[in-house]
Amino acid sequence: LEKISVSKKNKVLASKNGVLYNKKMTTLLEYPMGKKNTSFRIPKTVKTMDYVPDNIFMKKLYVPKKFTSVYYMKYWKSLTEIKLEKGNKKLAVKGGVIYNIIINAVLCICRHNGRCKDKKWFYLQDNKKSG
Repeated sequence: LEKISVSKKNKVLASKNGVLYNKKMTTLLEYPMGKKNTSFRIPKTVKTMDYVPDNIFMKKLYVPKKFTSVYYMKYWKSLTEIKLEKGNKKLAVKGGVIYNIIINAVLCICRHNGRCKDKKWFYLQDNKKSG
């Protein structure tokens, strides 16, 4: 799937540039697996992401300052860089990993970051990394 289209008459959903959102554009619901853009700037209105499957083309992800959480984001094999807009008070990016601000939950991992040694998932418990 390369593009998602939603009728403007739809009262619940919206799409912008082929990406699916709730109507208010506060939640990114799905980014198409086959979308061939190498970078994606999450719209400034978006605060959360619901389901984001792996996209083999994505290299860079730009996260707005009002963004607060990811419900499910599979490990993206091609993602090499995550940029967090200054002023975000809920998240931190360190070593290619997005954390909640108290750095005890992993929200997204870049494949090419030395800290996770290409593990698909890891979780932090009591601020200690486990695989």
